[in-house]
Amino acid sequence: MTQYRYLANQRLKKATDLLKSDDPDDLTYACLELRKCIEALSYELLTGYLSEMSLKALDTWQPDKVMKELLRMDPTADRSSRIRIRPEGRNGEPDGNWQELGEDRRLKAPWATKAYHQLGSYLHVPTIKQEREGQSFDAVAARKRTEAIRAELAHILEATIWNANFSVSVTFACTECEAPIKRRDAVLEKSEPIECGNCGQLYDAEPRSGGSYFFIPHSFSWDCVVCKEPRTIIQSKAKDGVDVSCPKCGDKATLHAETRWTLDRAAEHSAHIR
Repeated sequence: MTQYRYLANQRLKKATDLLKSDDPDDLTYACLELRKCIEALSYELLTGYLSEMSLKALDTWQPDKVMKELLRMDPTADRSSRIRIRPEGRNGEPDGNWQELGEDRRLKAPWATKAYHQLGSYLHVPTIKQEREGQSFDAVAARKRTEAIRAELAHILEATIWNANFSVSVTFACTECEAPIKRRDAVLEKSEPIECGNCGQLYDAEPRSGGSYFFIPHSFSWDCVVCKEPRTIIQSKAKDGVDVSCPKCGDKATLHAETRWTLDRAAEHSAHIR
């Protein structure tokens, strides 16, 4: 897998070098490099949650949307924290002195979104509306803001610990592809469908005693038209054109997806109401 933190450091170094120049074009290129740095940092954070993410989330490339998905899975995903350890005593309680390991510094979602879009605004020529309103490009203000963003990204990348991920969660293997699926207790309590990040199979989580869960895969069922044999296909394998012929009587059948439109007339509603 791509080493996104390494890429983030590369982009930051490139931007730092470009900002040493007084050339306006170099300022623009520095903004582009810092946007890439923010992207790399958001993707790097995402790698710590791969078993908790949906396929849709993994396809997301915009940092603000990546952070939104992360916060949906873990409300603390963008919070920095100090990590320290302490020996365990004989009674199971912490004992002895604390040992500081370092700080896990993370992109704050609101800051990342604002910084990413601000940097993006410096990559374009002024619009006609901006010209008419006298909003010309202010190189001094742009450089000041860009330098501040660069400094914050440098602060984050100076951390010696990253992606420290602690949670009370449940992990189970996908019944279709055997990929591990991990969900936090707080997410399971919402009773929303759970999607495998590898194959897209959906599950419902059914609470059981003792804080455990039973995961039920989504599927589609019907009876064979000819012999009435019960038939089932798992949701992730239900594709347009797939062969679902009956194994008992041999009746040939193919699955097809349909999109239907209905006409909802206000007059008919009025007549029904009267």
